[in-house]
Amino acid sequence: MKHLLRRSPALRIALIYLVFGLAWILASDVLLSLATGELGILLGMSLTKGLLFVAVTAILLYWLLNTSIGRALEAEPSAVEVPIKPVKPLRMILGALALLTLVPILSLGVVLIHGPQLEREAYSSLDAVAALKAEQLGQWLAERHGDALLLASDERFSQQLEQLLADSSPDPTLAAVVSSRLAALVDVYDYEGVLVVVPEGEVVLRIGAHSELMLPLDSLILRAQVENRVLQSALQRDQDGGVHLDWVVPFSVEEGGGRRAVATILLRAGTEAFLYPTLRAWPTASPSAETLLVERKGDFAVFLSVARHHQWEPLVQKVPLGDPLPATAALLHDSDVGHVPGRDYRGVEVLAVFRRIAGTNWRLIAKVDRAEVMAPLRVLVYWVSLVAAAALLALATSAYFLWRLQQRNHRLEMAAQAAEKDRLLMKFYELPFVGMAITSPQTKRWSRFNDRLCEIFGYSRDELVEMTWVELTYPPDLDADLAEFERVIAGKSDGYAMEKRFVRKDGRIVDTEIDVRVVRHADGSIDYFIATIDDISERKRQEERLRLAAALFDNTREGVVVTDRDTCILQVNKAFVELTGYREDEAVGRTPALLRSDRHDAAFFDAMWRRIDATGHWQGELWNQRKNGTLYPVLLNISAVRDDAGRVVQYVGAFSDLSRIKDSESRLDFLVHHDPLTELPNRLLLVSRLDHAIDVAAREGQLVALLLLDLDRFKDVNDSFGHPAGDDLLRQTARRLGGCLAAADTLARLGGDEFGILLEDIVDPQDAARVAERLITALGETTRLPDGSEVRIGASIGISVYQGQNEDAGEMLRQADAALYRAKAGGRSRFDFYTEDLTRSARLRVETERRLRCALADGQLVAHYQPQVEIATGRVVGVEALVRWRDPQRGLIPPGEFIPLAEETGLIGALGDWVLHEACRQGVLWMEVGIAPLVVAVNLSAHQLRQGDIVESVARVLRQTGFPAERLELELTESALMEREGDTVGVLDRLREQGIMMAVDDFGTGYSSFAYLRRFHLDVLKIDKRFIDEIDQQPDARTIVDAIIAMGHALGLKVLAEGVETQAQLDILRTQGCDLFQGYLRSRPLEPDAVTSLLRTDGRGRSLVLRVATEDRRVQ
Repeated sequence: MKHLLRRSPALRIALIYLVFGLAWILASDVLLSLATGELGILLGMSLTKGLLFVAVTAILLYWLLNTSIGRALEAEPSAVEVPIKPVKPLRMILGALALLTLVPILSLGVVLIHGPQLEREAYSSLDAVAALKAEQLGQWLAERHGDALLLASDERFSQQLEQLLADSSPDPTLAAVVSSRLAALVDVYDYEGVLVVVPEGEVVLRIGAHSELMLPLDSLILRAQVENRVLQSALQRDQDGGVHLDWVVPFSVEEGGGRRAVATILLRAGTEAFLYPTLRAWPTASPSAETLLVERKGDFAVFLSVARHHQWEPLVQKVPLGDPLPATAALLHDSDVGHVPGRDYRGVEVLAVFRRIAGTNWRLIAKVDRAEVMAPLRVLVYWVSLVAAAALLALATSAYFLWRLQQRNHRLEMAAQAAEKDRLLMKFYELPFVGMAITSPQTKRWSRFNDRLCEIFGYSRDELVEMTWVELTYPPDLDADLAEFERVIAGKSDGYAMEKRFVRKDGRIVDTEIDVRVVRHADGSIDYFIATIDDISERKRQEERLRLAAALFDNTREGVVVTDRDTCILQVNKAFVELTGYREDEAVGRTPALLRSDRHDAAFFDAMWRRIDATGHWQGELWNQRKNGTLYPVLLNISAVRDDAGRVVQYVGAFSDLSRIKDSESRLDFLVHHDPLTELPNRLLLVSRLDHAIDVAAREGQLVALLLLDLDRFKDVNDSFGHPAGDDLLRQTARRLGGCLAAADTLARLGGDEFGILLEDIVDPQDAARVAERLITALGETTRLPDGSEVRIGASIGISVYQGQNEDAGEMLRQADAALYRAKAGGRSRFDFYTEDLTRSARLRVETERRLRCALADGQLVAHYQPQVEIATGRVVGVEALVRWRDPQRGLIPPGEFIPLAEETGLIGALGDWVLHEACRQGVLWMEVGIAPLVVAVNLSAHQLRQGDIVESVARVLRQTGFPAERLELELTESALMEREGDTVGVLDRLREQGIMMAVDDFGTGYSSFAYLRRFHLDVLKIDKRFIDEIDQQPDARTIVDAIIAMGHALGLKVLAEGVETQAQLDILRTQGCDLFQGYLRSRPLEPDAVTSLLRTDGRGRSLVLRVATEDRRVQ
C-alpha cells in the first residue's frame, strides 16, 4: 500500500481529500447540533458551512495538484509501473453530466429519508391530540351519565316525585324541594335545561332556557320507562339551531308485584359549554389542523361538529359512506383507533387519525394538511441541492486540473513503457518452465532459443543450433506439422497450436504441446516464427492413469462412491446404480446416509468414523437399503484421500453385495439345525432351545414340558410301500403335528420316526397332557399315500416337565425317553409322564373332560333351586337354580369339581345355555300348575358375555320356551362386568331393552364402586356370603354390610344377602334394612318337585319371583 501511494499521485490526492472531507462534516455537524435546535437557524448555518467547505477544499486541491505534478516530473520514467491513459474530452463531458445528476438524486434521497420521518412525527402528534380529546370527551359524557345514574338511584327523591305527581293538589313545599334539587343540577353541572315528563307525555316541570320537549325524544322516553334504565340521546338540533345532548332518567315505584312508571326526567346538556370548544382547541399553532366529530347514520357519515375551513351547521352536513374521505374511512374501520390519510372535504391531501369516543358510536378525527407537515422538507431540499451543486462545481474544477496533469505525464510514460516491454520480454523468454524458440521460415532452424528447450530435447546449445525442428519431430507427427506450417506460409493463418511428439537425444519420445505464431513485415511477408514448446509427457502419463482408473471405476462389479470431505456424494459408478437402484443424478449431491438401514444405530457409525479419522481406512460388513426399501448385506471399504498437506479432501467407498454369500450361509445354517426331509428343527436346535427355555423358566419361575413322540406301525408302512412312501408319510405327519401346536411351541424331528415337542411357559402339567391328547387324536386319523393307499398309524408320547428341580436338557430328554418307553409298553397310542402322579392326574382330567361332554349330550345335568325370602314378610319370593351333574358312576357331583374344568375347556358356554333353557322351561311349568307368574333370572358367565350373540341367544331361548322376558333376571359377577367394560355396557343395555332385569352377584369381592353400579344400570345387589358369615362376629364385617345396603338403596337397588345360616345373622340384616336373603336358615337347594310343594304351602296368592343362575362359581 505504501508503494502504491508513492507511485500514484492521484490516489494520494483522493485519500487526502476523503480524510479532510469526513473530518470536516463530522466535526461541523456535531458543533451545529450543539449550537441550536431551531430548524431555520440550523439550515442557515449548514449553508454557510457548505460554502466554506467548497472554498477551503478548492484551495487544498489546487495546492495538492501543483505539488504532485512537480514531484512526478522529477521522478525517473521507470518509476511509473502502470501507464496512465489520458482521459478523452467526450468522457469528461459524460462524467460531468453524470455528476450533475447527483444533485436531483441527492434531493430525492433527502425526500425519501426525511419525508417518512416527518410523517411519523406528524402522526405521533395527531395520535396524542386525538387521544387527549377523546379522553376528555369520554370523561365528560361519563360524568353526565353519572349525574343521571345518581339522580335515578335517589329513592327519597323518587318518593318525593311520586308523591308530588300523585297528589291532585300538589304540596308547594314538596314542589319547591323537587324544583330546587333539579335547579341545583342546572347550576352546578351547567345543564341547559331539565324537563319532568309524566307517563302521558306531558311536561309538568321545566327548568332552564332550553326546556322544550323535542319529538325524537318520545320514543327514547318510552324505551327508558320500559327498560327502567338511564338512556343517552343522540345530538339534536332545536328550532333555534342549538345542538343538545339529553339523558333520559326514568322513575318508577313498586306496585302489585311490578313497577309503575311515575315520571321521566330529561337532563339537557349543551355543546357550546364544553363539547365544541374542546374540539376547536388545538395545542400548537397550526394553520390547517382541526378536529371533527362524525357519526354513522345508515349509509351516510354525519358531521356532528363544525369545520374549521368550511361553514356548515352541525348535524346538517352529511356525505355517503362511499366517498373516499378520512371521516368515512374512520366509520368503516373495524378498530377503535387508526390512521386514515387521504383527501378531506376540501379535496386537500391530509394526514388524519381517528379514535372512537367511549360509550358512543362517534369518531373523533384529528387531521392536518400534508403540505404543512412537509413544508420543512422543501426548505431542506433547496439548501441541500444548493450545497451539492457548489460541491460538484469544485469537484469538476479539480477533475479538469487532473486531466491536464495526465496529458503532461502521458508522453513520459510512453517512453517508459517501451523500455519496460523489452525488459519483460527478455524475462519471459528465459522462463524455466516452457521452451521458447525463434525459427527461420526458410531453413527451419532454431536461430534463438532458451535453456528450457535444450532440457526438453536433451541437446546442448551448440548441438541444437545446427538442427532443424523437422529432424527432431517424431516421424508419424511430421506430416500434420508440415501441413499447418504450409498454411501459414500461404497466408491462410497466422499460427497454429497442436500436440506433437519429438525424439530426444537419448532416443526417448517426448510429448509436447506447441504454439507457433508468425511475425510479418509491414508488407505482410514473413519475418520469423515464434514457438513455445511445453513438455506434457507427465500430463499424458497422468491422463493415461486417469483413463485406466475411469475404466476400472465404470466396469468394476463393486459399487464405488466418491464424496467430498463433508461426505457429499460427488460421483458414483454403474455398479452403484445397479446395486442400490438410485440413478447417478439422484445420488450426487446427497450423502451416503440415503443407503442406511435401521439395522445399525448411531453408535455403530460413530465408531466407524472414529476409525477412519484415526487410520484413514475402515472395512466391515453392514446392511444397506435399496431405493425400493429392500435390505441387503454389503462388504464396505472406506478410504480417506489426502492432499499434499495431509488434509482430507475426499472419501472413496467401495462395496460388494453379500446377499448370495449370506443366503448360502443361511442355507448352510438351516441344514445344520434342521431336518432336510421335513424342514423341521433337528435334535441340535431342539436341545439349544430347550436349554434356553430351562434358563428362562428357572429365572421366571415357569414350567417347561418336553414331549417325545414315536410313530406306531411306521416301520410296517415303510417296509410295505417303500421308502418314498415313508418319507411322504413323515412330511404329512409333520404338517399334522404342526397344526396341533401353538406358534410359540417347537416341533422337531429327532430322526427316523421320532419327533420332539417343546412347550414353553405352560401353566399346569395338564396343559402338556391336553396337547399330547390332541397329537394322538390327530395322528390316529387315516393318511392317504401318493399311490392312493390309505394307512392309519398311531403315536406314543413320553412327557417330561421341568419344575425347577435343576434338570438340564439332557436330563429332560432322558426322562421323556423313559416316559415314552413306558407309554409304548402300556399299549401304544397313549402318553405317559415321567412321574406316575402326573400321569394319573392328567389322565383323570382328560377323562373328566370327555365325560362332561357326554353329560351335556346325554342329559346327565340337573338343576336344583334354593328359595329366596323377603325379610320384611318372611315369604318365599324367589328361588335360585344351581346346576348339578348326576354321573352314572360317581353319583351327584357338586359344581366345584366340574365348573372350573368347563371354564378351562370352553364348555362353560354350552353349560350356561343349557341352564338358561332349563330354568325358563321350569318357570313355564310352574306357571302352568297354577303358581303365580315367575321371573326367571340367568347368571351369565364371563365366557358367555364375551360371545357376540348372547343377546340373540337369550331372546331365542325366551321364544322357544314361551317364558315372558319381563320375568327374567340375569346375575353377573363383578369381574365379568369389568372384564370388557365398554362392550359389556352395550350388551346389558340391549338385554334391558327386552325387559330383562339385571343383578350383580358376590358383591364386595371385586371392584365394588358406585361408578360401575351407576354405569351398568342394575336392579339387584347380592352381598357375598363371606361378609354374612362374620356379620355377627366381626364389627368391621357388619359395617361393610351396612355400607353395601346403604349404597344399594341409594342407587335404587334391592339388596339380597347370600348364605344366611343363623337367626342372629338374619336379625342383624333386618335391622340394617336388607330386602332379601337366601341360605340354609330357610332351605337348602331343592329339586323342582320339592320347590313346587314349598311354593304351594308358602304362597298366599301373591306373585313369586324365581331367580335362576348357573352355579359356575359357588359350591352349595
